Amino acid sequence: MADANFEEARIDSEGRPLWLVRIPPSVHKAWNSVKEGDTLVGTIRVYSQQEGQPPRVSLHVNDQVVQNYKQICEAEVSKEKDPRKRKAKARYIQPVRDFELGLVDEVPKTRIFSEGSGGVEMQGIISEAFIAQPKFSKEYQNFAGNRTKSANTRTAVIQQLSWHDEEALAHKKRRIIKIIDPKRQQELERQATIKAKALPANTVLTEDQLRNKIFELFAEKDEQGNRQNYWTMADIRLRTGQRKPNIVAILQKLCNYHTSGPHARCYELKPEYKL
Repeated sequence: MADANFEEARIDSEGRPLWLVRIPPSVHKAWNSVKEGDTLVGTIRVYSQQEGQPPRVSLHVNDQVVQNYKQICEAEVSKEKDPRKRKAKARYIQPVRDFELGLVDEVPKTRIFSEGSGGVEMQGIISEAFIAQPKFSKEYQNFAGNRTKSANTRTAVIQQLSWHDEEALAHKKRRIIKIIDPKRQQELERQATIKAKALPANTVLTEDQLRNKIFELFAEKDEQGNRQNYWTMADIRLRTGQRKPNIVAILQKLCNYHTSGPHARCYELKPEYKL
């Protein structure tokens, strides 16, 4: 029983060799602008090749096709209201016309078919594949330069703000965000406590007074009730208000200095002086 949806496929040209060419979007758009079916859209030339070398192939886009493409682009540019965008789009109106077709090593074994009112017709199989590369000329040099300028041009966006948006934006600028590090905050509080208990810098202590002051420091306790057994030179100087040479002489007699470990660069009372 025949299927009502079955369509016959004509395969007379199934084995015909075809060329597959990858073209730039501008050429594709220019060819799509052609409405007449018998219009010449371009010319492909194959030059004589040397033995063992791939053939040299070139593509030239027809001038009439380029003129149609330019008219379509000019109409699209005229509709653009933003002057900057209109100027950027105008740089692409003049497309490149001449290309060199570079041969692709791996050719896709693909069959091409077309479908119309007469049904499906096999057009052939791809035998060669190419990539269209613009020829270096003054025309292409101008096109590439305009493309670079357009890519580097920043378009300004103007947006009308209401009074509510302006107030919100002004408040956002005035807002200050403060990021607090807990460990840093604890260190600042500790230094503030030391400074509050520190003696004036111009106070001169005798050796006995300085010794007693150091014993008082090591007898202090923190908020958890733990004794402060480790002190740095900077903290001792800040609390006593004395010069470093005077403090070092006393600390050498009373304390041990840690050069490594968790309490590196800290002084600790010698066992015989601990309470």
